Amino acid sequence: MRRRLTLLTAALLCGTLAWSAPQITLPPPVGGLTSIPGAVCTNQFMRALATDGTGTCEAIADADLPVGLVRTITGTANQVVASGASGAVTLSLPQAIHSGASPTFAGVTLTGGTPGAGKLWTSDGAGLGSWESPASVNLATGVTGNLPVGNLGSGTAADATTFWRGDGTWAAPSGGLPLSGTGATVTTSQPLLDLSQTWNASGVTFTGLKANITNTASASASLLLDLQVGGVSQFKVRRDGLTTLAGGLSATTVTASGVVTATSGTVNAPGYTFAGLTNYGLYYRSGDSSLGLTAAGTSLLQAGISGGVFLRTASSASIGWASGEADTTGADLLLFRDAASILAQRRTTSAQTFRVYGTADSPGVFTNYVRASLGSSSTLVTLAAETAGSGADNVSINLAPAGAGVVQIGGVDGVTGTCSSVEVVKGIVTVCTP
Repeated sequence: MRRRLTLLTAALLCGTLAWSAPQITLPPPVGGLTSIPGAVCTNQFMRALATDGTGTCEAIADADLPVGLVRTITGTANQVVASGASGAVTLSLPQAIHSGASPTFAGVTLTGGTPGAGKLWTSDGAGLGSWESPASVNLATGVTGNLPVGNLGSGTAADATTFWRGDGTWAAPSGGLPLSGTGATVTTSQPLLDLSQTWNASGVTFTGLKANITNTASASASLLLDLQVGGVSQFKVRRDGLTTLAGGLSATTVTASGVVTATSGTVNAPGYTFAGLTNYGLYYRSGDSSLGLTAAGTSLLQAGISGGVFLRTASSASIGWASGEADTTGADLLLFRDAASILAQRRTTSAQTFRVYGTADSPGVFTNYVRASLGSSSTLVTLAAETAGSGADNVSINLAPAGAGVVQIGGVDGVTGTCSSVEVVKGIVTVCTP
């Protein structure tokens, strides 16, 4: 019975107890308590006061509680929240702090390493944080997100139109456009503009760079583009599209809808030349307004209009024809300058023939013709009248001197024009015998 009463007393001390009977009488002795009133003791405990051991309900005073026993729970604002002061009480925090939660704090004080002004909070590979000096922070991997503008110059003058400058101030780009700047002296390739773009639509005509100029008024030499080296233009495009290249043009294929121009050039540096063969090509000579063809720095041919149209070549050169393509077949007919006012047709020891046609078929067809032929071999010179096909069958050779002149045949003196031996005169023909 003593054990049951002890348990009952403990229950009375912890909450509310209601009796179903008016009074319970306990046999003495149980700590002097012989009966329990038929009442409800709410937040009270049973005390035996009467000498007969009758108990009464009394309020619980803090002094009556055993050491460590809690009567009510109120919680702490912004730290631990209690759902009630007594009874079934639930404790909670102002916000979730489990590993998957995202708590929000107005301010956090972190300790780790050595805190100090100007230091940054960072972590190692295991996630352990510490305060470190900025010099030890890897900006490439240790910093993400946007830096508040207030951290740069206190955000003074920071807005949607300004940028953080190298001098530590917020400012708008100078005048917007045009853009201008001076690149630093570099020892490695660091392009002033290094742009990239991927085109990935076969039906779209893309444009990489574009400038659209409204030409209300400008000088005729105005340039759309001017690339310079040392202040000297190397590549420029005039407003009318005329393109000038200082170093020449090297390309596999060049297509132009307008005029392609070049510098006049010289015999050693022609205006139009070839890659690797800069002294081969075409040049213009202003002295006689002629166009020249040069090879290895030697003028081979000049064509011009000074004093009339002319075609001129070097005295050692020849004009030749081949039976096939000129670049694959050797010439088999050649004209030379033997000396001043002397034209020669020769090709080593090959016999030569010169023909003048009275009638002829189409070029290259020799079926019907009348012609004069002057030929020479190593042993014979022949002047002949030749005919074929529909050409006349009888063709005379007419030697007709003028005035008192005569036709001389034989040993005529090349200086005086007279026979050096006996003359036989028959009309206007003088026959000179050896």
